[in-house]
Amino acid sequence: MFVRYAFATALLVVLALPLVAELPVGEAPQYTPQEIQQALAELNLAIQYLNEVGQRTEVMIGDRFIVTPIQESLDASFEVMSRVNADPLQDDPI
Repeated sequence: MFVRYAFATALLVVLALPLVAELPVGEAPQYTPQEIQQALAELNLAIQYLNEVGQRTEVMIGDRFIVTPIQESLDASFEVMSRVNADPLQDDPI
């Protein structure tokens, strides 16, 4: 969860640096309420997109490093058990 918000914050800082660097010293930019509303809507859209990407990445990493190894281990165990049970001479008393 921290990574999800940290990435969005870092992206916001990187995107905002060029805008801040262009401002003359001592002057505050004047924005209309519509411009502020549009900027907030775009920021919310970017955050939603990054959250979706983060969720997909978590699923992908979980599948790759957690689910797949467990599944492969279980499959291998079942395969060994099926080979052991398929050998009719294993239970032979002689």
